[in-house]
Amino acid sequence: MDKTSSNTHPSNSSSQLCVAIESQDEIALSAARFSVDPMVNTKLQKLIRNQVEELYAAKKKSSTIQNRVFKRLVSLIDALRDKKDLKTESLLLELFDSRAKIARAQGKEPKHDVNAAIMQAMASSTEVAADEMLAKLDEYSVDTFYWATILAIRFCPKEKVFEAFQEWVAPTSKTPKRKSAKAKGETVVELLDIYQSGVLYTPGYAPKLVDANDPNHTERVLPAERLDPRWLDIAINIENLELIKSLTHPGHRPTQDWAERQLSQAINNKQKSKVRPSKFVGLIIASDHPQMLDLYDEAIKYFLKKKDTWEVAICLEMIPQLPQLAIPRLEAMILPSELAEMRESLVNQLKHNA
Repeated sequence: MDKTSSNTHPSNSSSQLCVAIESQDEIALSAARFSVDPMVNTKLQKLIRNQVEELYAAKKKSSTIQNRVFKRLVSLIDALRDKKDLKTESLLLELFDSRAKIARAQGKEPKHDVNAAIMQAMASSTEVAADEMLAKLDEYSVDTFYWATILAIRFCPKEKVFEAFQEWVAPTSKTPKRKSAKAKGETVVELLDIYQSGVLYTPGYAPKLVDANDPNHTERVLPAERLDPRWLDIAINIENLELIKSLTHPGHRPTQDWAERQLSQAINNKQKSKVRPSKFVGLIIASDHPQMLDLYDEAIKYFLKKKDTWEVAICLEMIPQLPQLAIPRLEAMILPSELAEMRESLVNQLKHNA
């Protein structure tokens, strides 16, 4: 066993680990995942090929036996994650080419999804394997596309994620017609927002969809580094407020212009806005709009005139995010007593932020 592997699992020699893997020892499979020893990897690959043959044969057997075979194969394939040697790459590509046959053997909605495990191992393996997984996005069902998007976010460079998925979110005149394109595009937007906001890796949110060792884990990647900055321009183009909120940063002029325009339309439109105008006020603050305080005042006055105390209260809750120079203007606002008390408390918070 290599030095790294030995340090991690000092009680296992290569031959002992191989024996343990064959006996279906889960601890041994975990150790094998982090081993770079050629003997261990060769053993894994041989067992996987044998287990695939068992999978095909199990179709004629009871559901109990089938589930046991599927579970065993998934465990073996999971041990290939993060392996970047050429033999592993070759095996994964071979398995991926057989995904239709594997799907037929497993049937619908398998408890232990072999193809999902193959895709995960590919995403975490070599660039060639990951690229092949992304090259088939058109062919995937909506559910498989969802899984592929999560895998790309977890394992691929942010630039590659953008190149692979941008036209699903914002198709151009040259984008070919695709099956379930709208649903797939919405999937991408949803997952980008969940990842950027840190929700994807929140403990308990999706434990079966992520792993502590993921290279793009939000504990290791700062918010500003998580997604390609070009996604913000895409988000503004498709006018997706939630994604804009997740990606915006101070000084981004397109965000500032869009938020100001949306707030103006919401205030001046006689029809009720589908989106609470206070959301645009928050975006104006988050993007550090040059006329932030003027627009904030205008929104507060509008909500007071409409007697929408709820929207006023939401805007007042944003006070700690405002600059110190806003304090005199905030204190001069004429508000109903209950809102004035709220304003006073939040202005005090702002003063202590200095």
